[in-house]
Amino acid sequence: MAKTSCCMKLSFLILILIAAAPRPSFGAEQTKVVVGVDAPTLSDLPLSAALKKDFYRAEGVEVLQVLFRSGPTAMQALVSGSIHFSTGFGTGTRAAMTGAPVKGIIGFNNKPAFILYGRKESGIRSAADIRGKKIAVTGLGSTTDYAARAILKHHNLDPDKEASIVAVGSDGVFPALQRGSVDAAVLWAPGFAVAEKLGMVRIQSLADILELPGSGIVVSDQLIRENPVLVKKFLRGTLKGFHYVHEPKNKNEIVASIAKDFNLEPDVAETNYRFMLSILSRDGTISRRSMENGIELTRQRVKTSEPAGDLIKKMYDFSLLEEVQRER
Repeated sequence: MAKTSCCMKLSFLILILIAAAPRPSFGAEQTKVVVGVDAPTLSDLPLSAALKKDFYRAEGVEVLQVLFRSGPTAMQALVSGSIHFSTGFGTGTRAAMTGAPVKGIIGFNNKPAFILYGRKESGIRSAADIRGKKIAVTGLGSTTDYAARAILKHHNLDPDKEASIVAVGSDGVFPALQRGSVDAAVLWAPGFAVAEKLGMVRIQSLADILELPGSGIVVSDQLIRENPVLVKKFLRGTLKGFHYVHEPKNKNEIVASIAKDFNLEPDVAETNYRFMLSILSRDGTISRRSMENGIELTRQRVKTSEPAGDLIKKMYDFSLLEEVQRER
């Protein structure tokens, strides 16, 4: 009952924030933009850095963040025009693959920041022990869902027959694992460092088995078409965030910020920082192999015979990013 009440309050808060947010007006010059974000995560480190260092304001853009409990909900808001940008990169590009009018415009990493952890109390010591167990993900069809399925298949387990994948919402994954209502969960930074401190069993990092697009930014086709100037301003601010995060002299400040934001011990914050830096793109681009792997993984659930090259054009548009990079 408490969980239901919490979810209702969060959903109500999201509706209030969207209602209060500046409504996109694609035909007019804008300074305020609304960004839909998922659960707090270090995967969006360049975005977070750009916000904290006022890089967007330097480009004449004021950013309001709106929290969504799942990527599909954020995509609905993006397509309807309630928000300008979304960090639901995986969910958004998969939706574009099936015809949704959205595109990925900048990627944060070529490797996914997802790791499957299990509870010792559930008898889990290795991937083989996952058979017949419950695995928590943020939502069915979400990136964490795809991550769980890819990891299970890598270990020759059928995700539909030999495990039970349970959707608990972005804010419910770690609590579900911690209290034992599930046996395993797909976690992201900084959750995995905390999980290890609590004695959870690290089963498999998706980054170790597959090059795959991680986080990034998606926008509607309409915004790209009708207000490319605004999109480029946002991209410039985000690229400044990339450069700030990669600059070695900023390490201590970033680690301290991570520790404060996620209530972590300094050593845990630094472990997370090093991991994210190891998979972070340097300039917002992602490899073709990464995109093709994402397509092949999605084909397992979304039936399409379209060639990968055609699907990439439906899912991604890096033309404005390339323009910004040339202007630097």
